[in-house]
Amino acid sequence: MKYECYVLGLLKFKNDEIVFKENELKKIKNAIEDKLKDYGWLSGSLEDSPFKTWLIPERKVNGIRLPQAKLHYYHHRVIIHFADTTLINSDFSYLRKVRDAAVKLSEKIMNQMIKDSINSLLQDNEKINPDGEVEFYYMYPLILVKNVKPCSFFEQISSLAFEIVEPFLFRPFRRKLIARISIPCMTVYSNRDIKERLIIDIINAVYQYCLYEKKIEDIKNGNFSTKLSEHNLIKLWEHMLQTMGGKFYDNSIIKLSKLAFAVSLLAIILTVFKLLLGK
Repeated sequence: MKYECYVLGLLKFKNDEIVFKENELKKIKNAIEDKLKDYGWLSGSLEDSPFKTWLIPERKVNGIRLPQAKLHYYHHRVIIHFADTTLINSDFSYLRKVRDAAVKLSEKIMNQMIKDSINSLLQDNEKINPDGEVEFYYMYPLILVKNVKPCSFFEQISSLAFEIVEPFLFRPFRRKLIARISIPCMTVYSNRDIKERLIIDIINAVYQYCLYEKKIEDIKNGNFSTKLSEHNLIKLWEHMLQTMGGKFYDNSIIKLSKLAFAVSLLAIILTVFKLLLGK
């Protein structure tokens, strides 16, 4: 069984209507890279337009060894992607420890590498727009668990789970995955690798219907908190149910569906058998 973890970050600026100019974005990216170098956290970089991507070597947090991470930055969005890792003995409780360690490291990255780097430019000679001061940020982890057998997983989940469907031209061949949304994180379970298109859709859904919604809600209330509410999760949940073919997951329904299929198949076999005997 393998897993990979994304920690999705969203910045809250002094004025969220700000649109950085290209030269300002370049200064920000250079400042982040310099800070990563100062901490000895940089093992390489990539240009994944429009994102800038930095490679962070594996690190140990809370006794958990986290794999190499890719730090992606563009404007309001920060995505920290921890590479594919094998999970031995299908220890699902270990995933919680991985999540907590990834979040702790990501908080340090968001605070010291992103927020401090951007705000430091406000005092430099070559300033960026003062509306670009980072006042707050939001984060939400997404964990993808792959190569897991349905029977070993279904028995361990609560009722807060639903199906999502991988896009495919022919409906009968569309593969169903199980997603679980909770306040600490979102987890998607699959019996094999997950297509990139679906991962992109899920990430954009988390941003649009969860993190941006939370930020707008906090701006209206004048009270900022990193903790998501059930209301925020319901927004995400409803969107995924409507757009990704999702439906509530229920063991009893699946068992009844399997039973109905077996009965139908048996009826067909008996009908064919009778026809052959009639000849």
